[in-house]
Amino acid sequence: MWRSTAAIAPAFDSAQCGPTRAAPRRTAPPALSLPDLPRGVAFRCVEPGTEAKIASLGLMLARCGVLKSTDDHGDLYGAVMDALGRWLDLSWGGMGWFRFSCHVGDDVVTACDEEASNLLTQWGEERFNRLFASVAGIDPRVPHLSLKLVAKRKDVMVGDGVERLEREFTGLGWTVLAEICDAGSAYELFDFGWAEYAAGEAFWGGCESEIEWSEEWGEPLSDYQGMTRAQFDVFAPCKRLRATRKLTRDTLRELASRGEGAAARAASLVLEIRRLKAVSSPFHIDELTAELDWHPSWDPGVLMGWKNMQPIFEIGDAHGNQMMQAGDGRMCDCVGLIGLPVQDRTSLRRLQMMWKLPARKLRLADALLSEIGVEWRQ
Repeated sequence: MWRSTAAIAPAFDSAQCGPTRAAPRRTAPPALSLPDLPRGVAFRCVEPGTEAKIASLGLMLARCGVLKSTDDHGDLYGAVMDALGRWLDLSWGGMGWFRFSCHVGDDVVTACDEEASNLLTQWGEERFNRLFASVAGIDPRVPHLSLKLVAKRKDVMVGDGVERLEREFTGLGWTVLAEICDAGSAYELFDFGWAEYAAGEAFWGGCESEIEWSEEWGEPLSDYQGMTRAQFDVFAPCKRLRATRKLTRDTLRELASRGEGAAARAASLVLEIRRLKAVSSPFHIDELTAELDWHPSWDPGVLMGWKNMQPIFEIGDAHGNQMMQAGDGRMCDCVGLIGLPVQDRTSLRRLQMMWKLPARKLRLADALLSEIGVEWRQ
């Protein structure tokens, strides 16, 4: 389950951009008029309600300039899905490490789970609508499509890169690593903090070491047979990272002024990302996860290791197996859930504006990771 993955395709390709088949809605959505579409795009009617919304989305994408008459698909669905991929790429594409696929669904409620519709009865209409407005930015009563962003997997080793920057200037490598971890945590970056948490759950009974496990649970330490804290600390520098005193802005400016070179580039990127420190992820899936009592995802987008990924794979396998055996809840399966109103001509541009600074911050973290990261390949 957690072994190394192959190189991945461009961020949003048509194979990854398609509707998930949801259970039939209890009530039919309001009928939508079929908009005019660019020449060369045929309309193929499959499911009247959904196809009308796809057609409206196509017109919105055409107004954004990403669905053109040169799209030679021969049917509406293929042209709109490819255009949607290009539109998402404008904000979230082109990164080397943080990459996403998109799944299109009929509405945000069934995109979560068919059981989520039961919340209407459990919570009442006001709370139900408020939750989805907060998480997905949509009143679920409004005709819309759901966009579910899912992180794609890459495994990266950062130990040599951190040490290389440390040789150029003490504290720079650890500062860069800390900034990457801070910025990427909301986008399925499984860093050393995650590894420490997962090891604690899988091996140490929720404690920080096998010694604490022995004291907490009253078990003889001689009976312990799993990964020890000392073994963990060799390949996961959590303690060192926590003890890091990040370089100051003045120090970073001095480094950046040196011109070319890895240290100057890294310092410049850190300065840029700190200017966006107050910018947070535009996706609020954690709120929905908490309300539905889902487990956090254990499917990483970027999985981080030091100089060898195998111990991280071992932790991931142990933690994942433990979660599956427990069988006490569902796992969150996406980075973000967006409700896209299909009768609002301005919704695409509003989303692009809302995503502008968060996407910029993630691109900077991606560039920083390229300064220290090497992809794991078996």
